[in-house]
Amino acid sequence: AAQRDFSNPWSSLTNQRPGKSLHSGQSELRIVSRELPLDMWRSRCLRMLGGASLGFAGTGAVLAEASRETDWRAEIAKLRPEEPHFRAKWIQDEEGWHKLPARAWPAFQPKVDQIPALRALFAECSKDETLSEECRKHAFNLGTALVFNMVDPPAGLDLYSTLAKLGDLDGIVGTGVVLIGGHGVEYNTGEGVQWLRKASAKGHAQGHYELAICFYTGDGEVEDETRAFHLFQKAADLGHMGGMFMVGDCLREGVGCERDEAQAIRWLFAAAQQGHRQSRCQILKYLDAER
Repeated sequence: AAQRDFSNPWSSLTNQRPGKSLHSGQSELRIVSRELPLDMWRSRCLRMLGGASLGFAGTGAVLAEASRETDWRAEIAKLRPEEPHFRAKWIQDEEGWHKLPARAWPAFQPKVDQIPALRALFAECSKDETLSEECRKHAFNLGTALVFNMVDPPAGLDLYSTLAKLGDLDGIVGTGVVLIGGHGVEYNTGEGVQWLRKASAKGHAQGHYELAICFYTGDGEVEDETRAFHLFQKAADLGHMGGMFMVGDCLREGVGCERDEAQAIRWLFAAAQQGHRQSRCQILKYLDAER
């Protein structure tokens, strides 16, 4: 079965399991090239977006729609003074872009050739069964390397689970992500969601985000866009880049919340400034629509 991966901010949906797509208003926006120059990538992105209207497509009162359109146009106008600077920065980012990892989380994803050193570090520090904070970091990094390089996912999951049982929040999220995504192990959505609930309850940004995806897609939870939006908002408030994008995208479409394109633009731009390429695509579309 294909693996579900919603945490990659650069390639939108990759190896998605069957089910609902992340809502971006365009079901075809699935894979954004990681190696194209920005102008080429933007053109492709805009083609995938299909030139969809940036206004509201509903049949509500004309005056209300006009007011809302004025709001988002005013928000875009605020970006104009700095537009040359951030456009140049985004182009520079693309010109020097390195090969990106398949996932945006965990932030540090060791390569295969780092595994022997990580094994040695963990073997030494784990002689003390209490596992110091530094030792837990080594265990987590080793688990990440084993899982996401597909070297030994079950062993990686064991490390994540050991940390989770000790209350380590990254370990808790890692366990949930691996079980729900079936990353080299058998899918266990029910148990995975329970771990994500624990992480979210403790205020972990990635825990909020991963649990939001479950509610958004109905994967392991009853589909509930309102709860999903609430959790995306929690992640975004903690500075989570993917959460910022999803808040902006939901606000733009009115998914799980009242439609508010002006607020959407603020969140999309915040994510774009952190490097979220799909958010940059959306912001560029708004900017170019106004020319």
